[in-house]
Amino acid sequence: MSEWYSIEVFDGASSAALWADLHGDTLLESALLSGAKDWSWHGHSWGVVLELAFADVKAWEAWRALAHVQAALDGVPDPVSGLIVYRGRGGSSGAPRPRRPLPMVGSGAAALPLPWQWDNEEMCIRDRGTAAHSPALVEQAIDLVLDNDGAGQVGKDLLAVAARRLEQDVAAPQQPVRQ
Repeated sequence: MSEWYSIEVFDGASSAALWADLHGDTLLESALLSGAKDWSWHGHSWGVVLELAFADVKAWEAWRALAHVQAALDGVPDPVSGLIVYRGRGGSSGAPRPRRPLPMVGSGAAALPLPWQWDNEEMCIRDRGTAAHSPALVEQAIDLVLDNDGAGQVGKDLLAVAARRLEQDVAAPQQPVRQ
């Protein structure tokens, strides 16, 4: 199996496409003579990418050691930060091997205990298949959250909105809860 290597050349004082036109033929000819199995040029708005596939690392290193290859890489349009040479396909082509499967969402997750005593019977009033929340108890929950967490104005505003919505739910006709 061949190994891919990439050479990214960024635009600088001149265009990277002009650099590719000037040096591309000699780079490809010498790469193929040095054992390259495949190659590909990619033009981008920021520059060009040359991808080369060599049979092994020794062939790649022998090609990189050639004088005209060194001269071409030294003559990129931006000599300070306009050249990146690395193993693998260029740009956002992805990994050479498939990714391992990710763990299931929520696996290993556990609920943390609340920092205050929570009485479910006080917070939720259930009557013949309907559910409603007590606005007074929601205000108590707001006070608990503000006292325990030190939430700022944003937290206070969010909890006030929640209290208003619950007051509207209590005032509206109750819908049966499906089980």
